[in-house]
Amino acid sequence: MYWWHGGFHEPEPGVKLEWPLLKRVFSYFIPYWRLALVVLACIGAAAALGLIPALVTRDLINYLTGQHGAFGFVACSTGCSSSRSPSSPRPERAT
Repeated sequence: MYWWHGGFHEPEPGVKLEWPLLKRVFSYFIPYWRLALVVLACIGAAAALGLIPALVTRDLINYLTGQHGAFGFVACSTGCSSSRSPSSPRPERAT
């Protein structure tokens, strides 16, 4: 069900996915299989890069809750990652 020009539209129930139809659709992509692999590789790389903040957070929490945990490590890592915070005032330009 989706919104369509002021009302909801129900899809027709008579549409079935059958093997000949799928074969026909996939046959259009055969000349572009290399590009499809590149797209899949990019999707995989984006998914892997999306995991990096979660892994860093996990390691940070594990480090801070361990025996040698200290807040100085957190202050150093956050201070080194951003040289200027967004709330710091901007220098005025000479006109």
